[in-house]
Amino acid sequence: MISACPSNFSHLKAHDEQLVRLGLLAERYFPGDPNTSLLKLRQLSELLAQLIARPVSAAAATGDRILVNRAVPVMPLLHVT
Repeated sequence: MISACPSNFSHLKAHDEQLVRLGLLAERYFPGDPNTSLLKLRQLSELLAQLIARPVSAAAATGDRILVNRAVPVMPLLHVT
């Protein structure tokens, strides 16, 4: 782990350690290098999109019919306080 400090992204640890790492890096770079911070946030967003799409892609590959609201667990990943 990069830091033991509280993070806005620490709740994502239950889903994927890489999401937390990219979030922590974005927070770390924000004050001194905002461009790098945006790059890390983009990487985090791309990974998040891949994780959300994975169940849909797996079902489509097998030809299964799916209900998107059941296949894509979006809300557990989004932490709103």
